[in-house]
Amino acid sequence: MVAIVAWIRLIIRFSLIEVPLAIENQLSASQTISRSWKLTQGYVAKIWWIFIVAALITLPIQLAAYFLASLIQGIITEIVVVDTNSPILQAILFLVSWIIGLIFGVFLVPFWQTIKATIYYDIRSRKEGLDIQLGN
Repeated sequence: MVAIVAWIRLIIRFSLIEVPLAIENQLSASQTISRSWKLTQGYVAKIWWIFIVAALITLPIQLAAYFLASLIQGIITEIVVVDTNSPILQAILFLVSWIIGLIFGVFLVPFWQTIKATIYYDIRSRKEGLDIQLGN
């Protein structure tokens, strides 16, 4: 249990790595790692709960993708008159799953990146007093 908690804490501390790389100018990869580490200090539990809620929000979409992929794979398996262990059939089934994953990923990845960017700006404004200016 201790190892799982330590692993989750480590993952959360590094969860914002790509956000400063995308938002802030002239930061190197190593600087974004240290930036993520410093910003998430003291906020691990809050970020964990935000990720839990976001995962619950995306769960229906992920389940729909899984069931759609399973349904299409079942239909293909029934239609094709080839041995189910055939490498060609397995490649086709993998390709179907991969394409469905990409299609649903188009909706899920921006959602997660938005969540992470919001967390980043919130923590940065709390720790550094960042003033976000809107408009002119």
